[in-house]
Amino acid sequence: MREFADTRLWCLHHIGPDDVHPAPDFATAQAWADYANAELCKGFEDISRFVVAIWPWAPESHADNLSHSIAGWTLPTPAPSDQAVNFDMSPHDDPEFVAAWLKMEERCYLWSEGNIEKAHLGWLMARAALSGDAPAFSDRAGLIEAFQKLRTTAVLLLNNSEGCAANHYGGDMQVFGMPQWLVDCRADIELATSLIASAAPTAPTLTAGEGGGDD
Repeated sequence: MREFADTRLWCLHHIGPDDVHPAPDFATAQAWADYANAELCKGFEDISRFVVAIWPWAPESHADNLSHSIAGWTLPTPAPSDQAVNFDMSPHDDPEFVAAWLKMEERCYLWSEGNIEKAHLGWLMARAALSGDAPAFSDRAGLIEAFQKLRTTAVLLLNNSEGCAANHYGGDMQVFGMPQWLVDCRADIELATSLIASAAPTAPTLTAGEGGGDD
């Protein structure tokens, strides 16, 4: 029996934002979808999920965007390291972070120097968790300060997301309110804020307009 090659163009379809990402083949697209649904959509399945689909646009656009899609969705395997994470490292001296940040800028994420430093701290803490290193803070105050910086960045992202939602939904916001996933995010940040405040009474409180600029 003669077998025919699959000449269809496949993609990863993000239902919710309705984004499509070209994939080299069906199997790769399915692997991306499985990962994204398990890691990125957990708790938000009612508004966001990934599926494999046929590429809906011209073949030329699939070819033009394929390399960018592969670069964005191919996850590096963290190599085990015997060296402790250096939390005093400047973001500009961290080549892996710089490479990742350049990819973010390609997607129009243009942030100030202060926010780059906060994002880098989160990057270092994630790297430490993956490598099994404990955060290299000499005292409890340093750890509290790190959590405060991460919290500030989370509030910034939340307020930007709430602004985007208000612009997108318009008058529907007056009827239905804020999307539930943003309501949940604000509740989580408020809980984290109260926990930080209990450990450091001088910690700031979360306000609705907070996060629009640098500290």
